[in-house]
Amino acid sequence: MALVPAREPVIASFPFLARLTERGGLYAFYKVYTRSFNAPENKFHLPDDVAYALIDDSDPWYQGALAADHEFVKGKVEDFFIQGGWQLLRSSGPISLYRRGVR
Repeated sequence: MALVPAREPVIASFPFLARLTERGGLYAFYKVYTRSFNAPENKFHLPDDVAYALIDDSDPWYQGALAADHEFVKGKVEDFFIQGGWQLLRSSGPISLYRRGVR
């Protein structure tokens, strides 16, 4: 978390949300892979200014979603990273920090 600049918007896995609540631009990663946030009438759109993603692959919400709806969740997460142009900056165990638009 310390590697994400304090004023930068970030999308994060559930375990980090409470610790990042004071940020002006905080988005929940579960909205990327949850069906209810992918319906045409309620489609989640991540703003273009969000440059960091802090993801915990061991997040119980994420693991539960994968277990319940593997192909859908896997597809949405893969699309998020590929289409968003995210690149891995650092990882430690199941936790990874990504930055969008790194060249």
